[in-house]
Amino acid sequence: VVGIDPGMRNAAFVWVGFDRDNTAWVFDSWLLKDGTPKDYKVLIDKVNNHWKVTQPTYVIDPSARNRALTNAQSVESNLQLLGIYPVPGYNSVEAGVQDVRKRMQDKAFWVCRSERMYAKGGLIEEFEEYRAEDRPDGEFKPVKERDHQMDAMRYALMYRMWGGFMEKEEANRSSAWVHGGMVDLDAMLDNYNPEPDLPMGSMM
Repeated sequence: VVGIDPGMRNAAFVWVGFDRDNTAWVFDSWLLKDGTPKDYKVLIDKVNNHWKVTQPTYVIDPSARNRALTNAQSVESNLQLLGIYPVPGYNSVEAGVQDVRKRMQDKAFWVCRSERMYAKGGLIEEFEEYRAEDRPDGEFKPVKERDHQMDAMRYALMYRMWGGFMEKEEANRSSAWVHGGMVDLDAMLDNYNPEPDLPMGSMM
């Protein structure tokens, strides 16, 4: 999954792989200055070819469809014309930060050691400087400076949210159907409420 945070001055691109357990591995990150969508395409193709990545999912800042360029086309539409078809990312910053924290606690998030990501202006430096505003209302809002790679990474990670896994016995207990079995319709009908307390009644 490639997270994209476009920008006129700085655009960030972060490559994240997920294993069968949904553990996230951040293995490349780039910050492009003063680039255009064509420059994005060149960089993306270069990195994909280097890592032999084929058919990745691109996840972009959802506001990219609203960022008009001089010809009134959005960043997203320009990328589509170049053969890159991104999906809009989940843009709740607080939820994304909590998701990363949970991954860290569960050892489901790893950043590969590379010279570029540890260099000045790299992803690790953004990690170290990432902080929230000190607000009297207690609302969570990160300080919006040097956070482009963090945002791109968050879009990629939230495409495969981390929620942990149920034990096998717990999964079987909570499932209405198990392999080789039949759905217990009587039990389902016993719990069925034909007239829920909603404005549209049974039609909701």
